[in-house]
Amino acid sequence: MKNLVLFTLLFVVFIGCKKEENLPAPYVPVNEDSEGYNILLIGNSFFRPYAEKFNEIALDAGFDNHDGVVISHGGETGSPVNLWSDSTLSQHRLIKEELNKGGVDVLGMSADLLLENPTDGYKDWIEYALTNNPDITVFLSMVPPRYPDDWDSISNALGYESMQHRYDSFLNFMEDSLVD
Repeated sequence: MKNLVLFTLLFVVFIGCKKEENLPAPYVPVNEDSEGYNILLIGNSFFRPYAEKFNEIALDAGFDNHDGVVISHGGETGSPVNLWSDSTLSQHRLIKEELNKGGVDVLGMSADLLLENPTDGYKDWIEYALTNNPDITVFLSMVPPRYPDDWDSISNALGYESMQHRYDSFLNFMEDSLVD
């Protein structure tokens, strides 16, 4: 899968910034010749505010031809595996319509580690996207748990030393599983 890139941490950096703040130059992954990107962001309702903020930041950064489409569905039904598997959802059809047009530069998906068949949905959407968008870049964004005070106990209960360890393990696993 050509040009598959996991930008989770980078995405979190972008959405965590206020529009008045400027990121130091080394952290801005921008093609300076680009006037904008066509981005498709899909996921659950927790992902939606981050995706919308990402589009706002792109426009504020001067990408005049940026086109960001956000398609989401509430709760677990908004996970990539459910958006893929349930073809009766209007979101399923909308995502396919966007990808079928071609010209999508970036596909971003909300992400979390599935216990069984952990790449289901992700791999399906990536393979589908590549059909009409062969140079697409893909990133996964893990939405943090709601209550930061509970992060350590949540991570420990799942067998991780910290939330960062959980994110790193997830990214390594997904990269090993999805990147050719």
